[in-house]
Amino acid sequence: ALILGFVAIERIRRSQGTMRGRNFAITGMVLGGVGLVSSLALQNFALSTLDGYETEMRKSVSTLLMDPDAEVATFTAATSEVAIFAVGTPGVNAEDRASFARSVRDRYGAFESLSIVSTEPIGSIFEPSFNWEVMFRFAEGKLIPGSVKTKLFPEIGSMMPVSRLTKVRLDVGDAVSLQLPAQQATEPTKEKLPESDDSGSVKD
Repeated sequence: ALILGFVAIERIRRSQGTMRGRNFAITGMVLGGVGLVSSLALQNFALSTLDGYETEMRKSVSTLLMDPDAEVATFTAATSEVAIFAVGTPGVNAEDRASFARSVRDRYGAFESLSIVSTEPIGSIFEPSFNWEVMFRFAEGKLIPGSVKTKLFPEIGSMMPVSRLTKVRLDVGDAVSLQLPAQQATEPTKEKLPESDDSGSVKD
C-alpha cells in the first residue's frame, strides 16, 4: 500500500487534474506505513520472546543436569529457587531429578551444553507449548540427540508467561533412551481365548 500510494500520487500529479483520489492515496500510504512498522515491531517482539523462552529452557536443562553426586537435600535447595518443571508434573521430585541426572552422567559423562536443532510450537492457544529438538553436548565432545518439551504458564506480576519443562529425553529413537518423567511401560492386554478339547468342542 505504501509503494502503490506513491505511484498513485505521482500519476495524479502528472494527470494535471484529470485524475482524482489524492487523499485516498495519502491515506493508503499512511496505513501502509503504520502496518509495516507494526509488523516489524511484532516480528521483533516475537523473536525476542522466543529467545527468552529458549534461554529459560537452557537454564532449566542445565539446572536439571547439575552435579548428580550432590546430596538430595543440596539438590532440592539448589533447584527450589527455580521451578524447572511444570507444577503438578508427576515423577519430577528431587529424588527423581537427581536419579535422572546421575543416569545421564553415568552413560554420557559430564553435561556441557546443548544446541537447538529445531523449534515447533505445539499444544493449543489455551495451553501453548514448545517441542525443542536439541543436541546435548557432553565431555570429550560427545553429542547426543534428544528433545525437550516446555509449557507456558501465566505468572503473577508478569505480563508474559513463564516457560517450564514438561519432558526431557536423550537418545531419541533408542529403545533404552533416558527420559524424565520416566516413560511408563505398558504391555498390551492379551485377550484370553476359550480352551477346547481334542474333539474341537469349546469348554465353558
